[in-house]
Amino acid sequence: MIKLSIIIPVYNAEKYLEQCLTSIYNEYNDAIEVILIDDGSTDGSSRIYNNFRDKNLKIYKNTNHGVSYSRNYALTKAKGKYIMFIDADDYLKEKWFDKIHSYLDSQKDLIIFSKNTTIEMNKIANTAWRKIKTLEEQRDELDDEIREIYDNLKEEKNKKS
Repeated sequence: MIKLSIIIPVYNAEKYLEQCLTSIYNEYNDAIEVILIDDGSTDGSSRIYNNFRDKNLKIYKNTNHGVSYSRNYALTKAKGKYIMFIDADDYLKEKWFDKIHSYLDSQKDLIIFSKNTTIEMNKIANTAWRKIKTLEEQRDELDDEIREIYDNLKEEKNKKS
């Protein structure tokens, strides 16, 4: 079963694409599918991604519609429970799959990873594992503060009357 679909839009990324694909395939397993959308590249990008074709790389080509179109098109082809977007000029750090594997079996609706931060739904945990309040907790605290301000204003008004 495919748990993670990695979507890579490519346009003239010859300079970076090999590092991007290598970083993905160093950790590759059957739970991952890689979907590459060539958005009309005119450089040697196709030569590079064709070297990865035997590694279950799904390649689709279109004629320069832009990165948003390419990502949206790839979403129609994706089979994974989760979607990961990576640009062709980016790469993943060593052991990246180990770091996200536990999330793939979770019941989270949204998981966002960046260089030093993981966001799970409405919670943020940085590399120091400092937990920041959820949006709901922040809203509740704000509601309490507003109620307190309102009560204080009401009390002051009553004193003046």
